[in-house]
Amino acid sequence: MQSEAVKEALEKHNQLAKELVTESHDGAITIKLANPIERKNSRVEAITISRPTLADLKKINLVAASEGQLVELAPLIAARSNVSEQELDGMDSGDYLFVAAVVAQRCFRRSAKQLAGDRG
Repeated sequence: MQSEAVKEALEKHNQLAKELVTESHDGAITIKLANPIERKNSRVEAITISRPTLADLKKINLVAASEGQLVELAPLIAARSNVSEQELDGMDSGDYLFVAAVVAQRCFRRSAKQLAGDRG
């Protein structure tokens, strides 16, 4: 059973997702950042992430990601987005956690635990 704090956090996340996340017809998602990533001659105000491939999934620990270890999604986010792993490392932690949570929720049609359990 979820605590009230968890329920409130999920509601807040879902509301923010409605405001900050758009999904294209091909399944790619664009997420506006609260703190843009500064580049030498530009800034990244939104991250666009295309749907992952099997090769991308092989690079991450699906079960750990589903258990809230959202750092596990960094290689996938870097591989499928307009930012590098180095840029992710320097990204605002709140932005990263929001992006990773959206990726975990939207990029997988079933939960990571279900995907991992389907092997046998």
